[in-house]
Amino acid sequence: MRQASSKRFLLGLTVAVMTALVFMVATPASSATTLGPNGEALTLTITPVNSTTFTVTLTVDTSVASFTLPGSFINAAGVKISSSATGSSQLMVMNGATDVSGMFTFTAGGINASGCSGAGAGFVCSGANAGQGTYNATGGVMTFSWTITTGSGGANAIDTVKVEYVDANGNKVGAIVSQFVPPGGSPVPEPGTLALLGTGLVGIAGMVRRRFYS
Repeated sequence: MRQASSKRFLLGLTVAVMTALVFMVATPASSATTLGPNGEALTLTITPVNSTTFTVTLTVDTSVASFTLPGSFINAAGVKISSSATGSSQLMVMNGATDVSGMFTFTAGGINASGCSGAGAGFVCSGANAGQGTYNATGGVMTFSWTITTGSGGANAIDTVKVEYVDANGNKVGAIVSQFVPPGGSPVPEPGTLALLGTGLVGIAGMVRRRFYS
């Protein structure tokens, strides 16, 4: 009788854990990489928070051999994942392993030759605000992350990234990146999914053990 009850309990808890996992896997992060006009490697990762809010990360890798603007600086970077981007904000800017978020200012809008333009529906932008220095130098990997809240349509497959480079005097160099990133990239396994699975299985084992021996 005790074993039968434990089996029923185990089945119910397993169903609950698997239901939660199905929900998380149903909305995985997606990631796609493309080469920009200056030879940089651009990776855009979009992680749903809910149906209209997304964590969006743009990685600009200028350490690749194809990059054609050595000695330059990243003056601004931005993305567009929807025709509407209200209530958005900058989460973090990293240069390699160094957090340089305080050296960049968030602006709603796209990019022109002067940096973040403040114009362009759906775009968000992070622009350098302290001249040029090691914090925004190329030759490594810079990562920009934003929270973007879209309209009711959510992210609607118009993913575009923008990057502007300048020289030590703040003058634009090279082409302003305005690159379409094809949607539907490879799913990125979310750490939360594995954590939930592990926690659920440990919980199942522990609760069944206590129930069986109580």
